[in-house]
Amino acid sequence: MVNKFIGRTISQEYGEPAWQQICQQAGYPDLPIDAVTNYPDAITFDLVAAACCVLQAPQNELLQLLGQRWVSFTAQEDYTELFAVTGSDFYSFMCQLNKMHASLQLQMPGLKPPFFHVEKLTEQCILIEYYSERHGLAAFTQGLLQGLCEYFSYPAQVRLLESGENSDYEAAFMVEELA
Repeated sequence: MVNKFIGRTISQEYGEPAWQQICQQAGYPDLPIDAVTNYPDAITFDLVAAACCVLQAPQNELLQLLGQRWVSFTAQEDYTELFAVTGSDFYSFMCQLNKMHASLQLQMPGLKPPFFHVEKLTEQCILIEYYSERHGLAAFTQGLLQGLCEYFSYPAQVRLLESGENSDYEAAFMVEELA
């Protein structure tokens, strides 16, 4: 599903020839990308690295864009109902996201979802710790959080506080409501 999303997003933003060039450079010129196949993470990381080269885009910027667009992609694809029952606002959605991922694991046994620890520090500030087996996706997660803020019409700034080199988590974010 992730590779299908990346291909669709890049094709929409930069054109189908750019996506074909990215697949070629990544070493997957004939990769049949579908939503149900569980691809090795290395393929996804190879596609992102090739996209950065072909598009001459910094990796963090591309990952943030993809994270932000991931929300609308999944909310409009097969997960519309799941989004609706997970939460009606940003905070409640984030508090239920781990349960949503657990239910998806039942449907997709190979899924390795991240885990989020969510703590409301004040009415305007939410601390989010992101745990994952996958490293190097803090920028994607920051974009994802920003995309969720937009999806729920929650005017907020998402700041990366710390990347997990010296901690148990992969990254920590502060989501601050804008006045």
